[in-house]
Amino acid sequence: MVKISPAVDVPLLLEPHNNHLTLLGITNGHVDSDLKVTALSAANRSYAPYSRCPTGVALVDCEGRVYRGWYMESAAYNPSLGPVQAALVDFVANGGGGGFKRIVGAVLVEKKDAVVRQEHTARMLLQVIAPKCDFEVFHCCG
Repeated sequence: MVKISPAVDVPLLLEPHNNHLTLLGITNGHVDSDLKVTALSAANRSYAPYSRCPTGVALVDCEGRVYRGWYMESAAYNPSLGPVQAALVDFVANGGGGGFKRIVGAVLVEKKDAVVRQEHTARMLLQVIAPKCDFEVFHCCG
């Protein structure tokens, strides 16, 4: 923890986080429910002490391998790392290559009333790099 004032502690990026988020609504029981749980887990690890808008993403490739990423916020905002970008790092590092077109599914979990929303950027990025990717958004609270 870092003190930004005598009364306020801010967690550090590499410290464990649990944002205590839960999904809104009921999981539909389809294959994507595993992606929802993975994306929710990623959102719970998200580092967003300034905006309080944690977000997580889960990607699945054509072989069924799952990758995840979460929003990592910077006080300067513009060098923040979005959840899709973080998941793409996981894909590149652990997916064995083959290109982004191998990504066939993505789930993003974020707060419904979030001030900083990741959905539009995530959708736009995935349409460009993985145009056949099925993209879904689910909301959480916490």
